[in-house]
Amino acid sequence: WKSLENMNGTISPVRPDVGLVGTIETLSKAFASLVWWLGVPGKWFIMSIRLIAFAIVMLRAFIPVLIRYVSCPWTFKNIKYVEVNGSIRHQLDIYCPRGTLQGGSSKDETAVKAEKGHPVVIFVSGGAWIIGYKLWSFLMGTVFQDNGIIFISPDYRNFPQGGAEDMVGDISKAIRWTIDHVEHYGGDPRNITLMGQSAGAQISSIALIDAAEKEARGDTTEFSARSLARSGPALASSSVQSLKCCSE
Repeated sequence: WKSLENMNGTISPVRPDVGLVGTIETLSKAFASLVWWLGVPGKWFIMSIRLIAFAIVMLRAFIPVLIRYVSCPWTFKNIKYVEVNGSIRHQLDIYCPRGTLQGGSSKDETAVKAEKGHPVVIFVSGGAWIIGYKLWSFLMGTVFQDNGIIFISPDYRNFPQGGAEDMVGDISKAIRWTIDHVEHYGGDPRNITLMGQSAGAQISSIALIDAAEKEARGDTTEFSARSLARSGPALASSSVQSLKCCSE
């Protein structure tokens, strides 16, 4: 430490036994090695071009489905599952089977139910905990919609808007909202399947485990893990095993 002090008693970043020239040379070589390892700028540029090309190729498949998402009268978009001032993340989309409801917007609460008892799927999209968004699942939503299943895609806060506990709390509230309100949209609150993909699978799994632990301790929970575990057709004799909680 004392070897880093110059004659004035201040700290110098240059080691005397290396010298200024040697320090600059060492740092330059380290920087050049890092740049080469990262492939800057050539590799990043090539990968960016490939990503843009891939997106352009996929537009032909995405655009028709996206237009359907925007215009479909049986898809209810941006419905708040909890009131949070200034938040645009505490919303969900509901993909209802054709003929179940007529509306298409969160403001339409006068829709008349034509059918009841549809099975319900809650799907939590992934996104590395930083870019998750409910719209990422619109392709799946249309498939379930066409097969007579109500598909609910909740949004949730991402980092840095919130941490892991906030994400789990948001999904727990979305599950609670679904149980309380899905019957209005023709769904069966006793037949709910919880699904998730990537980060969404982790968040939904933790939400379920958290509810089960709180329920076991007798604490207040957003929803009953025991009741959700018994939703839908039983897959096994055990109520825990009968939970249809799918993840990828």
